[in-house]
Amino acid sequence: MVAFDWDGKRFEIPINQIHLEKDAGKLIHRDGSFAHLNQAIIGILDFNVTSTKLAGLLERIESGEISRLLAKEIFSEMASSGKSSDEVIVSQSLEPISETSELESIIDSILGQENDKVNQYKYGKIKLFDYFMGLVMKKTGGRATRKK
Repeated sequence: MVAFDWDGKRFEIPINQIHLEKDAGKLIHRDGSFAHLNQAIIGILDFNVTSTKLAGLLERIESGEISRLLAKEIFSEMASSGKSSDEVIVSQSLEPISETSELESIIDSILGQENDKVNQYKYGKIKLFDYFMGLVMKKTGGRATRKK
């Protein structure tokens, strides 16, 4: 069990969920929140992202509903506007693509343009899967998830 205090609340996380804490740290520190504080010249006490709002975003990442790349964009807007992740997702039309047929169409289009790489993948170059996944994420603006 890992415990920490934030926003006047005590959080305890089972050790098997420790990656959530790391995700939170990455979002806050590496992905620009401290930069946002510096640019806006505000203090940490005036920061718009409460623990409840952060937890909502982390739940969406953990469930696979949104990608970490998309979470970074959402978090940045949360820090600027004070909105929750749900509000940002709706206001900026960042809802994950849930229609399998839509994803299949996007994937078919990409694979059709990458015949050489598809053949390399068929003959055992399995690392190209990440390349294809990157193209899908780029085409969908990060709204596709590996779970679909």
